[in-house]
Order: sequence, then C-alpha cells, then structure tokens
Amino acid sequence: MAVLAIMVGVAAIAVNRYSVRRQSDLIETILPAMQLASRIGETTEVVSTLATAFVHADTPEDLKKVASALGLAVSKIEAGARELEGINPLPPDNTSSEAAKIVERMARNGQEELRLSIAIARAGGELGRVGDQLDRLVEAETDLARLKITAGIAGIYAGQEPDLRSSLDTLADRYFFAFERLAELARMVDTIRLKFQQVPDIVTADEVARLTSELDEQIELAAGRITYLPTGAAQQEVTALIQTFRDALAVEGLIDLQRMRIALQNAIATDSEDLRLVISSLSDRARQARDAVQATGLAHMTEVQRVSSQMTAALLAWVIAAVIAGAVLWLYARKQLVARLANLSAALSRLQAVITARLL
Repeated sequence: MAVLAIMVGVAAIAVNRYSVRRQSDLIETILPAMQLASRIGETTEVVSTLATAFVHADTPEDLKKVASALGLAVSKIEAGARELEGINPLPPDNTSSEAAKIVERMARNGQEELRLSIAIARAGGELGRVGDQLDRLVEAETDLARLKITAGIAGIYAGQEPDLRSSLDTLADRYFFAFERLAELARMVDTIRLKFQQVPDIVTADEVARLTSELDEQIELAAGRITYLPTGAAQQEVTALIQTFRDALAVEGLIDLQRMRIALQNAIATDSEDLRLVISSLSDRARQARDAVQATGLAHMTEVQRVSSQMTAALLAWVIAAVIAGAVLWLYARKQLVARLANLSAALSRLQAVITARLL
C-alpha cells in the first residue's frame, strides 16, 4: 500500500511539474515578443514625429540633434525587428541597412539645404541693398531730369530761347521722353526687387523657370533705359548694379541656389516618404513575427493542455487502479490473516486438550 501511495504521489508531481514548466516556457517566449512589439510601435510613432521635426529644423545644430535621434530610433526598430525574427524567424529582408542609408542621406541633404538657405538669405539681402541703391540713384536722376524740364520751360517763358519751336521739340522729344523712361526704369526696378523677394518662397522647379524668364525680360528692359539717365557717372553705376541682377540669374546665383535648394527639399521629402515605408515594413514584419510567436505559443499551449489532460486522465486511472489494487490487497490480506488466526486457534485448542488429558 505504501508503495502504491508513493507511486501515485510521484506521478502527480511529474504531471504538475510538466504543466508548470511548459507554461513557464510559453510565458518566457510570448511575453518578450509582446514587449518588443509594443516598444517597436511606440518607437514608430517617435520616428514619425522626428521626421516632421527634421523637415522644420532651421539650424545645423537642431538638424544634427534631430538626425541623431532619428537614427537612434530607426536603429531601435531594426534591432527589435531582428530580435522578434530571432524568436520566430521570418524570410530574410534588407530593410535594416536601407533605413540607415535613408537617414544618413536625409541628414546630409538637410545640412546642404540649410547651407543653401543661408546663402539664399545672404544673396537676397545683397540684392535688396542693390535695389535700394538703384532706387536712390534713379530717384536722384529723375529729379535731375525734372529740373532740366523745369529749366527748359522757365527758359521758354523767360524768352531766353531764340528758336521757340526747336526748344519745344527738344523739351518734348528729349527731356519729357527721358523723364518718362526714367519713371519706367523706377517701376521696373521695383518689379525686379519684388520678384527677387519671392525667390526664397518658390517650391517648384516650374515656378523657378517661369520667374527666371520674367526676371530676365525685366532686367533687359531696365538695362535698355540706362541710356536715358542724365549723367554718365549714374549710367556707369546703374549698369554695374543691373549686372548684379544679371549675376543673380547666372550659375551659383540666387536663382540657381534656390533651384538646388528645391531639388534637395524634394529629395528630402522623397527620402522621408521612403523612410516611412521602410519603417512601416519593419513594423509589419515585427507584427507578423509577434503574431507568429503568439500563434506558436497558442498551439503549444493547446498541445500542453492536451498532454496535461491525457496525463491527468492517466493519473486518475492510475489512482483508481491503485485504490482497487489496494482494496484487493487489503481484502486478500485480511482473508489470509483471518484464516491463519482460525487455524492457529484450532491448533491451540487441540494442544490444550492434549495437555489437559495427560494431566488427568
């Protein structure tokens, strides 16, 4: 009986330890996968925020910080995805190195775009100063032309001009015409200045091409009005200043800088979208790995439950068999003991009778 009890106890302990160990193994597998998937999801949201901040960074220092944080977040996602795939391997993919390359390229283009922004701001400020100087020169020359007109009219009224008709023709054909051209030049300079001020806000290459064509036409028209300036010194100075406007349309000029800046902005926008797709792919792979781990865990859990049920049923059968065996042994032992005691009692009775007979 003691042996049967020991055997039943050992079997029960074995079943219990098997169930506990298998469930602990499942928890140790599924729980890290769930935690990793949760961290990857949180980091993915951080990447989206950092990508937006990257586009709006306005200093090299801020851009460097954002790029560093973005690279760190991407590395965490890649490491988490690889770890999840290690728990439940998936087909190989090259998204990890691609994400790192995209972030590196975005950082490089972002620094160059900031450099161009600074150069554009400087060039724009210089063109603004040139425009102010042109305004002052044209205004002074316009005042001088106005004085010549006034002097000519005064000379006619004072009778200082012997040939009145010739003087009126000169006044109309030369002074008034030159005055009108100078007024046109002033308006053209203002138009050119306004268009150059619009350059940093242009966002497409088509707009750059259109504005370049308009500026080129306006500058040439303005250059054609230089000959109507009253003084030669002013003509030379205005010619030099107009050349500054022309230089802004040349290679490495304001327009070319903005064209390169737009190309970089487009490249950064494309890389940002590519990074979003890569991160989305990594997140999907992590989610698939998590789901695979969960599915495997559930399958193992079902198997454990099935095996545990079978072992429990076997243990119950074993207990029942042990109880029956114990009962049989008990009955057998009891029957044998009673029979032996009866024989012993009969033998003792016979012995007592013999002893009594001899004594008598």
